[in-house]
This record gives sequence, structure tokens and C-alpha cells, in this order.
Amino acid sequence: MGFRQHEAQVFVGIMLVVAAVPATDQSPCLDCGVAGDDEVAFLQMQGVMTHGSGETHSNQIDHMDRPPKFVLALAAKEAASKKTAGGAESMAVQYVAAFAPYFNYQGDLKVQGSIAVEGTGLIETATQTLSWQLEGLDPRCNESNEGVSNACGIHIHQGTSCYEDAGGHYWNTTLIDSDPWATVTYQTRKNESAWAVGVEVVTGLTNFEVLGRAMIVHDFTGARIACGIIIPEKLAVPAFTPYFSYTGSLEVEGAMDVTGMGVTDDAGQILSWSLKGLDPNCSS
Repeated sequence: MGFRQHEAQVFVGIMLVVAAVPATDQSPCLDCGVAGDDEVAFLQMQGVMTHGSGETHSNQIDHMDRPPKFVLALAAKEAASKKTAGGAESMAVQYVAAFAPYFNYQGDLKVQGSIAVEGTGLIETATQTLSWQLEGLDPRCNESNEGVSNACGIHIHQGTSCYEDAGGHYWNTTLIDSDPWATVTYQTRKNESAWAVGVEVVTGLTNFEVLGRAMIVHDFTGARIACGIIIPEKLAVPAFTPYFSYTGSLEVEGAMDVTGMGVTDDAGQILSWSLKGLDPNCSS
């Protein structure tokens, strides 16, 4: 029996269990593929809004609401240009898949997009390098607001939830005296959008230490307007074993990838699998 491949969206994070279909169960077909090679159709299938300005720029991508793969590719490109004396510098990449309004924000701005977070270095050289592509930002941030704390900022905060206060900026205060996030800002362009590649912030923290932390976007006044959570690029289920109470003859083999999407009430998982040894009754 060959492998069956599939990708699906799931809006609940739970243990993954492969189930056989009882003879009386008429389950719907889940083996639905992607129609053609149309990128827009594929992105929309994943719940990603796609739209462009109709203009072409040699140094900018029009579609401002791309999935995390876009900023991850930018981060990878940036990292590829970095070399140490002994060769390429290793990196760890995580990302913020989506944003929700900050828990007490009452304004009209609706930040969308994603941010890649590349980790390099250790101890006092530990650095997070941010690459972002965002829209729905404060249009006043097309110029700097000198002297206003956090104005037009993008910062990792201490908090681990977008349902409550995110606390202050997050960095290793033992190793680094001054706030490294104080100068990290975005600049809006047309359509209230902004993008950047390779914004280095020496925090004294590894990427493991910032995993699960809140990424906060500020407006022109320094107020917190949006929140996202730093998550792994992808998780994997490398193998399966029989369920503890299963006594049947089916032996499931294969692997599954789990990619995060959304935040707060829209948070979910995209599952991609290649499996064999499944129940043949699940063919329809």
C-alpha cells in the first residue's frame, strides 16, 4: 500500500492520533489536493489573503500579506550572505505567523503579516535578526517620532500571551545594560505597509529563550497596537506507533509536519502528512 499525502488546516492543538473507520461510519473524503499550480489559489486555500498594488518594484514584493515562508526566505537570504572565518554562520529561524490587536487596543489599525526571527550567537553575542513584511500599520510612521519612547517600534516582550499585558521588552539584563529594542522601528510606505530584512538586535538571548514570547507592534505614539507569538517554523511527527489499546492488524507508517498559523482565536495548525498502512475503508 502506497503513501497518502495530504495537507489540512486544524484549529485545535491536540495529540495526533490516527483512527480506523468503523464499518458503519461514512466519513467524508479528506484526500483533496491543490488545484493546479496557481499560487494565489494555493495561498487562499491556506486562508492567506492575497492582493497586490498593481505596481512593480525591483526591490519590493507587491503582495503584502504573504505567508511566513516569504519572510523566512528573506531571512535565509540574509543569513546566506553572512560568513565567518570558518565558513557559513549557523542560524535558527522561528517566526510570528500572524498578529491580533493588543488585548486593550481600541483603535482602528489592524496589523497583518509575519516576522521571521533568526537566532545567532551565544551569551553576550546572542542576537535576534528580524525580517518583516507587515501592513495595516500606523501611516504616521512614514517618518520618525523623535523623543517618543517605543514610537513605531517592533519588539519582543516578556509576555507569552496575547490575551493579557505583555510586560516589558525582553533581553538579558545581566549581560546587556541598555535596552537593545529602544531603536528598533519600522517605517511605513504606501498602503500603510512596511518591510525589512536583517534587523539585528543583540539581546543576549538564544532563539530558544525567545520562543513563545510576544512580539509587539507600536504606533506613532508608542502605544501597543498588535501582538503575535514567536513559534517554530515547523514541528514534525517523525513516526507512529500503535495506539496503546489498539489490538488490530493495521501498522501505520510515515510522518507528519505541523505548521502554526494565526493567533488568539484564529490560531490553528496546518497538517501535512505522508502515510501508509492506513485503514482501506478510509478511501471514500
